[in-house]
Amino acid sequence: MKKSLVLTGLIVIVLSVGCTHAPTPKPQTLLAEKDFWEDQSIRKALTDRISAKLRLTFNGKKKSVTGNGRMIWQAPRQLRLELRDPFGRLHYQVGVNGQSFIAHYPRQHVAYLEDQSGQIYINGILGLNFSFTELQQLLFGVLPGVGKGASFKRWEWDSGEGLYRGEISLGAYTAIVWVDGENRGIRKMELGSAKGKVEADYSLFETCCGGTQRKVWLGQVAIFNLVDKKTGIEVEWKGIDSLASARPESIFKIALSKKDKKVDISRHGK
Repeated sequence: MKKSLVLTGLIVIVLSVGCTHAPTPKPQTLLAEKDFWEDQSIRKALTDRISAKLRLTFNGKKKSVTGNGRMIWQAPRQLRLELRDPFGRLHYQVGVNGQSFIAHYPRQHVAYLEDQSGQIYINGILGLNFSFTELQQLLFGVLPGVGKGASFKRWEWDSGEGLYRGEISLGAYTAIVWVDGENRGIRKMELGSAKGKVEADYSLFETCCGGTQRKVWLGQVAIFNLVDKKTGIEVEWKGIDSLASARPESIFKIALSKKDKKVDISRHGK
């Protein structure tokens, strides 16, 4: 009996050692920090004017939304999003035109309006301190507000993750990003602030965007979770095309009916 127990213990130890992940050695061909920023510039240019099919889920503090739909995005601040239920019925709309923002719930006949490109709305629903358009850029793996000449405070190989690790400030957040050395895309991100921690994950990378000569690798699934607030957003891109020409301003304006109750959250958010 004792021999059997000893043998069982040895097997468990061997299996435990076998399951331990050894550190990933640094690649022979290194990804320089400037190569990452070059990819970010190309990524931003390719996704500055797009039409996309997607599945989106908001898990908010009070409201949750999920559905398949379409989005049109024109940098810097024009966006239209429409989500439909499994029966094809429209149940969520967002329009951003400069500072003007409308989130419309057609079934409830209510619309939320504000004048900060959706930042008050996103903060109220998710507790995330980004505007709707900045959040959209993050979902594409583009670091918002990072211009020419940007640099990380630290850039190094993370052998435990098998990815490159960089640290940078993004507005109110201190961001740590983990970058795939093969496709230069962000695989993971942690955003920390006095209000809490955000964890982001990107997966199922494919080349983007249709109809262009230059391409980048885009995570087809992007998930953001606010750890302390238990809220989050998940998007699955089902097709993205670059737009050859700009869309008229009227596309980004949401038409409301007389039945719709308009809730101005600009005043409440200040």
